Amino acid sequence: MNYITKPIKNTLLNNVLFKLHSLTGWKIGESPPKKSYIYISEHTSNWDFFHGIFYYKLLDLDGYFVIAEEKTKFIPKSLVNYFRVIGIPRNSAGLSLIADELKKSGASLYIAPEGTRSATDGWKPGFHSLARKFNMQIAVIGLDYKNKRNVCLGVVDHGATAEETTKRCKDLIDSFPDFLPLHLDKRSPIEISPKYSKK
Repeated sequence: MNYITKPIKNTLLNNVLFKLHSLTGWKIGESPPKKSYIYISEHTSNWDFFHGIFYYKLLDLDGYFVIAEEKTKFIPKSLVNYFRVIGIPRNSAGLSLIADELKKSGASLYIAPEGTRSATDGWKPGFHSLARKFNMQIAVIGLDYKNKRNVCLGVVDHGATAEETTKRCKDLIDSFPDFLPLHLDKRSPIEISPKYSKK
């Protein structure tokens, strides 16, 4: 597995970010071929946001980082703009806001499929809806807290249903047993929540 040794975009701030990230001992794996993806990663800790931000910023990925709207109040506006953070409400209106951004920019999105860092009964189908609507592949990001690695585990095509797509993501994640969420007690089942499932 290859890791980046300097930020892809060589700016002063990116170099500072890379130096700070390097001091933590973490390594960032190379990204998939550059194009628009729905980036997803399991989410059980606020540290996931920290590592996700570094991943797509240091790799110069053209994308937005999606978080709950109420979290943006704790982040200075200058950083919200620099890191291209989108705060969305925890309801169905959030999906349409993201869709508008995708339509305007054609950029990638980084999403936590559970929609929260707390344990839930499964993933929400929003990531699949966006991937299917815009015919985008899904890049699955893995965080290996034990060995301090942040890498793209692979890319999956969206299926006809959210259940099918989530099964593909689960198979990929299960093939990398070292890449586990920080808090296993908060890990959600890698399946569509019964609240949204069409089974």
